[in-house]
Amino acid sequence: MKHMLINRWLPVCVCLLAAPLLPANAQDLPPWKVDGKLLGKADGASDFKKSEDVSGIACDRSSGFPRLCILADDETQGAQIVILKDGELIAGDFIKLTDAQHANKPLELDAEGIAFENGSFYVIGSHGRPRHNDDPAKEAASNAKAPEVTAEITSRRQPAPRTPQAAAPAPPPAATAAPQAGLSGSAMLTVFSRIPLDIHLDGKRIGTTDDGQLLVPPGAHRFELVSRRYNYRGEVSMSLQPGQMITHTVSLPAGVLRVRGAAGTEVWVEGEHVGALPLADVSVPIGTREVVFRHPQQGERRQMIEVGAGAPAEVTATFGVPAAG
Repeated sequence: MKHMLINRWLPVCVCLLAAPLLPANAQDLPPWKVDGKLLGKADGASDFKKSEDVSGIACDRSSGFPRLCILADDETQGAQIVILKDGELIAGDFIKLTDAQHANKPLELDAEGIAFENGSFYVIGSHGRPRHNDDPAKEAASNAKAPEVTAEITSRRQPAPRTPQAAAPAPPPAATAAPQAGLSGSAMLTVFSRIPLDIHLDGKRIGTTDDGQLLVPPGAHRFELVSRRYNYRGEVSMSLQPGQMITHTVSLPAGVLRVRGAAGTEVWVEGEHVGALPLADVSVPIGTREVVFRHPQQGERRQMIEVGAGAPAEVTATFGVPAAG
């Protein structure tokens, strides 16, 4: 595997900034809920303490929810999958990136940064070595403890590993391919949509687009995406590999909005001015839409309307009785 990060360092998608650097209104925002446990330093052979030293988080996109993210804690030997929703983080599986040990004790990855680009997450660690020492013998021992680690966590299938060779006495820093994430034999699918959709596989409902990451068996599958509320039904075919992480954004059709009311009433849909009544049918994305009516004599009125696929959604501009002049 090539040293991709040495040749081209990628900016971290999401940074954890110190509080004094945040604007005042951001500091006043309530903390986001964490669903599950963000993992920190190892606590025994198979457990972790709660994370207290997060070094970075990167997500597969910079806007919209939910997002698939990878989070690193300085004191672990890897990174953790996190699903980011608006106001909530959902803790997922842990991905071990190094098995380095010294004196039969695990050495931390000491992750310095995470980034995402072209379907892959990138994690770099500065190796878990003690601070430099003026004693040459102790410094040499520290240098031998752990190599630098640069890892790629990718949604693409990894190439077959090469046959391991005998270790050289003093190997240079080398790139290390990240183990495939998730439960053994399963793939992980995240579906993004502007409207909530039920996800079906082989005729069985396996979750919704609001669930974030879904575990699915590997292989070639056809998923059904359904919303009875918005009269939508679609399909997507995918071929999934064991351990693969994949995201899919649903391309939804437009619906038809039919607006009625007094002539001269100005109409806005989702903040966009579409004209004055009378109007022809308006094509808008399916979902719940805000319609604003403004009349020169009767004032303003706002109304929410659900626009589905198929039959037009009809809305009438009605105003209250004007105040007596």
